[in-house]
Amino acid sequence: MKLSKIRSGVAKAEAGAWVRNLPIDGLDDLALKVRGAFNSDAIRLRTSLINELPKDERKPLSPENDQRISVEVAVRTILVDWNIEEESGKALPFSEDKARDLLNDPDIGRVLRNAVGFAAQIVASQGVEDLELDAKN
Repeated sequence: MKLSKIRSGVAKAEAGAWVRNLPIDGLDDLALKVRGAFNSDAIRLRTSLINELPKDERKPLSPENDQRISVEVAVRTILVDWNIEEESGKALPFSEDKARDLLNDPDIGRVLRNAVGFAAQIVASQGVEDLELDAKN
């Protein structure tokens, strides 16, 4: 493998892309704009948030700390935009605060967190250019 291909993949994951047609039941019309799962900002933020915990809470992370940290990483470094609508059909503008609320919502949070994570994995593996070409076709 050429180094240029590795560099290209890293750049794609950092930039972010729209991911559509997620293979998750009930979310086939959801589109999420996300950066790659392990972009440099996400890695730095996750490390920082874990290091803020008392040493005895770092390994293993409790489910509560893991969810809190994962949501914060997603909101601040992975999820960029979405196409979610309110029940009235009006577009729900993306904001970090609203994303945090939805990702922590007891009814939909787990499904939405899975969708964001899955989309971020797709961007990391396929890259922005391939996803944008798919979206145009």
